[in-house]
Amino acid sequence: SKDASKETIRQAYFEVARTWHSDRFADLDLDSDWLHKAEEIFGAAGEAQKVLTDDKQRESYNFLLERKEKGLPTDVNVILEAEGLFQRAKGLVRRGQAAAAEPLLREAVTLNHGEAEFWAYFGYAVHAAQGRAGIEEAREAIDNALQRKEDLDEAYEFLGRICRVEG
Repeated sequence: SKDASKETIRQAYFEVARTWHSDRFADLDLDSDWLHKAEEIFGAAGEAQKVLTDDKQRESYNFLLERKEKGLPTDVNVILEAEGLFQRAKGLVRRGQAAAAEPLLREAVTLNHGEAEFWAYFGYAVHAAQGRAGIEEAREAIDNALQRKEDLDEAYEFLGRICRVEG
């Protein structure tokens, strides 16, 4: 379980080790594919025991599990790519070029749809790029941001700007 103690993890590791350690198969005439699979299982158990008994590694592992459960990306490269796109787009928005930021933000929310700030900026950029024709998509994006983080100042700022423009 997610809250298993280090002692429980250690006991589970030793149980797997007794079953899958190569010494157990030394006297048996098994093909190399089978022995390779046994080594893989034993190695995976050792890696799991190492990660789950180290507090820092377990914290990182649990963070990734939570993201996966929420359907969020866990690939560091994808997360960093989305963040890079967002930072470039945020700079454009702050320089008054929100329409130019829209494709970057669309890609950022596609790569990492769990970031409230991405959605708020995306909604504003959609409105800047499409005007009244994009109002529904813009509002949905900002609502999405507020569902993820109800106290996100930028979302309210952008809603106010859109409302002012739309009268």
